[in-house]
Amino acid sequence: MNTYNLAVVLLVLDHYPLDSIRDIRLSFSSLFNGGPWEDKTLSVAGQELSLNDIEHRILRPIWPDRRLHFALNCASVGCPNLATEIYRVETLDQQLNAAEQDFLQNNRAVFWQPRSNTLQLSSIFDWYQVDFASNENQLLDYLQQQGAVSPEILSTPDLKISYDYNWNLNTDS
Repeated sequence: MNTYNLAVVLLVLDHYPLDSIRDIRLSFSSLFNGGPWEDKTLSVAGQELSLNDIEHRILRPIWPDRRLHFALNCASVGCPNLATEIYRVETLDQQLNAAEQDFLQNNRAVFWQPRSNTLQLSSIFDWYQVDFASNENQLLDYLQQQGAVSPEILSTPDLKISYDYNWNLNTDS
């Protein structure tokens, strides 16, 4: 997680100024995937790795923990906050719990729009729903159990669920 976050920060700094990490085009594949995630920008123990290698081929398969999504930062407004200190083995559970609660209590994660009866969720919950729940109803149960959404909102007649993500560069955290 620390390697991923540091790589993202360095990547943004190397290409700053920019409006979004998706503006970084390092290779031919970057032109089509909307960002640098597939580009091999890191070398770890002699192995060339991309951000996607770290997240999807290393971390998620060997460590299936939903809180991982609250610890990885992609330098975007829609992302969970970048941790202010490195993740440490001895405090990892507490740090991940704090990152989870910090994000879930933010309107970037869950935002109620009463005029349209719409519960807007971060696209993280759509892209990685399998890491949170088997289906959308179970996802809503998880969000309620975490205190991110109230039972009253979930019982709203004609409740609509939408997903959104702000890719603008997060220069605040």
